[in-house]
Amino acid sequence: MNAGGLFANLTRSHRGPGRQAIAKRRQRSDFNREKLDAFAEALAEHGTVTAAAKTIGVTQQRGSILLARIKAELGEQADG
Repeated sequence: MNAGGLFANLTRSHRGPGRQAIAKRRQRSDFNREKLDAFAEALAEHGTVTAAAKTIGVTQQRGSILLARIKAELGEQADG
């Protein structure tokens, strides 16, 4: 049996993401980077997660998540 026969019945989800899914992921990544940068600036200016989150229009919980991501990225940079 040839490889085409083995994989002919696989759906796109089994083969991995398509071009559109990859493009959306990149857009989200760019958006997330912008949100992280905006949050970091707001946090430096206002001094609290709550105030920084309100400034960029997210919940305090989302602000805490953004802060954790920033800390993780800074930790990776310090280790690397």
